[in-house]
Amino acid sequence: MNFIDIEVSAAGVIAGAAYGKIKLGVDYVLLKTVHTNSGFDASVFINSNEKKIWIGVAGTNKYSEDMLAWFNLLSDNSLNNQHYIDAIKFGDSLNKEIQANPLYSDYSIKVSGHSLGVFEAQILSYVFRWSGWGIDGPGAYGLIKTDGFGKALRDLHIIPE
Repeated sequence: MNFIDIEVSAAGVIAGAAYGKIKLGVDYVLLKTVHTNSGFDASVFINSNEKKIWIGVAGTNKYSEDMLAWFNLLSDNSLNNQHYIDAIKFGDSLNKEIQANPLYSDYSIKVSGHSLGVFEAQILSYVFRWSGWGIDGPGAYGLIKTDGFGKALRDLHIIPE
């Protein structure tokens, strides 16, 4: 297996673990989970042996509600959607927490998402310059390049790194 194969494999497992249905090996320790009213769900895992922090973003969980959220995410170029905002606020808080902890100073941060979670994983990757992988989901490029996205970041006092 080469590096890319290993990373994609890990990304798929981490994205699956964000749903809470896949158990990770002993090298991964759950640091925290977040479940917001908007439907943003993510889990953060630490692998101290590899010095990696993995963020797994879950996709659609409740089909009818999530499909409506997915449509709204993909069609709302103003970023007035709480789902995105919750993802960015989570990322900002986590980024500050990691930067404040000297234990993690030499850790790499990676984000992975599945389905709708790819959208948020790409947003987190873009805003915080974390490396990321997505499994079976929509891309966020179209949204990231809009004026509304830039305005939302400015309103949150976040400057992409």
